[in-house]
Amino acid sequence: MSVDAFVLAQVTDRERWNAFVTASAHGHFFQSWEWGLLQDGLGGAPTRLAAIEGDAIVGAVQLLRFGGARTFTYVPRGPVVDPARPDFLALLSGA
Repeated sequence: MSVDAFVLAQVTDRERWNAFVTASAHGHFFQSWEWGLLQDGLGGAPTRLAAIEGDAIVGAVQLLRFGGARTFTYVPRGPVVDPARPDFLALLSGA
C-alpha cells in the first residue's frame, strides 16, 4: 500500500492521540500529549501530526519547536510508526 492513500493532518484530540501512542508497540511517553504540554510550558511548542487512513491514525509524530536565538525542532522518541512500514516513516519524517 502506498502513502498516497493516507492523509497527513494535525491532531487536536488529546484522547485520540494518547490512545494511538499508548497502543503502539513503538509509542513512548515522550510522544504523549502530556509530555507536549510540559514542554510547551518550557518553551517547546508542540505540533502533533498523524498519518490517517480513513478514521484511523496509522502513524504519528509530535514536533517540539523551541525558539530563541536559534530555533530548532525536536522529535523525542518519535515518530510513532511501525518500522515495517517505511512508507509511513518517510511521510512522517518529511513532515
